[in-house]
Amino acid sequence: MKDNHLSIRNRDGWSPRLERLTRFRASSASLALEMARAGVCAVYVPEFLIAHANERAPKGHQLSYLDLPPRRRAEEKSLRDVFLVKRASEDESKAMRAVTRIVRQVCKKAVD
Repeated sequence: MKDNHLSIRNRDGWSPRLERLTRFRASSASLALEMARAGVCAVYVPEFLIAHANERAPKGHQLSYLDLPPRRRAEEKSLRDVFLVKRASEDESKAMRAVTRIVRQVCKKAVD
């Protein structure tokens, strides 16, 4: 995969400075979440995505957070710009407003 504008080779945002073991690759976040839910792998995704996925999942099929060791957690913290994009010709959808609200809540928590 070619580097993106943030010079990150993986689309999930994992820092290239940190070691990682990749046994599986998924072409979409929904596929990666289903693989994790099936117990095949762990995924590195924003917490708001897990919260949203868990709202829709039946009890016993929800994803849980795996904490990183303290040193790794300190290395992992990063700040990123967030861009939500829609076509100028389309109205903002209900889903887009929901995503915007969730991202704002998560960003506010990170700053507080």
